[in-house]
Amino acid sequence: MKRLEQLLRRHLCNFQGVNDPRSDLDTTAEITLLDRNENPFNKPYNRYADTSQRELRNVLAPKKGLDADNIFIANGLEQLLDLTIRIFCDPCEDNVVVVEPTYSAIKSIVAFNNVGYRSALLTDTFQLNASNVLTQCDEHTKLIFIASPNNTTGNVMDKDELVRLINGFEGLVILDESYSDFHREPRFSQYLDRFPNLVVISTMAHSWASAGLNIGIAYTNKTVIDIYNKVRTFHLVSSPAQDLGLKMLQRNIDKDDWKKLILTERTTMMKALAMLPFCTAVFPSDANFFMARFTDAKAVYDYLLAHKLLVCDVSTLPLCNNCLRMTIGSKTENAKLIGALRQFEGKC
Repeated sequence: MKRLEQLLRRHLCNFQGVNDPRSDLDTTAEITLLDRNENPFNKPYNRYADTSQRELRNVLAPKKGLDADNIFIANGLEQLLDLTIRIFCDPCEDNVVVVEPTYSAIKSIVAFNNVGYRSALLTDTFQLNASNVLTQCDEHTKLIFIASPNNTTGNVMDKDELVRLINGFEGLVILDESYSDFHREPRFSQYLDRFPNLVVISTMAHSWASAGLNIGIAYTNKTVIDIYNKVRTFHLVSSPAQDLGLKMLQRNIDKDDWKKLILTERTTMMKALAMLPFCTAVFPSDANFFMARFTDAKAVYDYLLAHKLLVCDVSTLPLCNNCLRMTIGSKTENAKLIGALRQFEGKC
């Protein structure tokens, strides 16, 4: 790995960032706060949010077997991705390599920051080939983005190939593990001490059923976390989102129950789709969704939408010709989708 000073945008090497005196205060002490022109009424939301997200990080840390100093919290994955690009990539000079197919928001964020975008494809079985990815990199490649389980295809990337990729790259590897709670493979967030150039990102949206909170999480070494904290906007995650996030993190039993139900429904849904004659493939999934290929994905998509069922059309993504991605909903929602697909079959 290159020295961090070599990866940072040049003007950030001596950047001091915004100082927040409250982040160093003893939160258990009774302190009269008259420093930020806050209204004294409507407690507790009359106060600006805790910029350090101390409580949320302290609860998350033992769940991941990490120190709270290895955690950074932002408003969703998109803000994390945008912030990471703005920290490390000089516009019109540097580039990032994105392992595709994956979720399309990354491409938009890269383009918005005027940074080069390079695509590295998964194999025909949607697996990672580290050598193929590394051949897309040059001296201006600062970041590699990859998801496992992959957001589109749903499968976990081969662990050995991920290790080869991380060890073979001189920049930072950004690994999205947002759906990792739906499979049993080891999380790479457990191996931060082995990989100084690894940043694992995740969210409370899926396994914690809290997409509306828009809480994005980065796990990495303290040196990179310190940089995130220097360049972040002054207030990131709102007080209500932090409070609700803390409450959700206490609901471990509910989370486990939801996971079991989702996995059971996923099996039922995948079997049902595999029996449809106009469905040519149902791909393995380690997430709370799966991808299927159809003889005519657009016709299926349009039919479902006309019947007020919205799935994700991923057919324009690389390797995903005629594919739709389907989220596992409630038992009722899933039955409604299967019923509509069987009706479509009758019209074929």
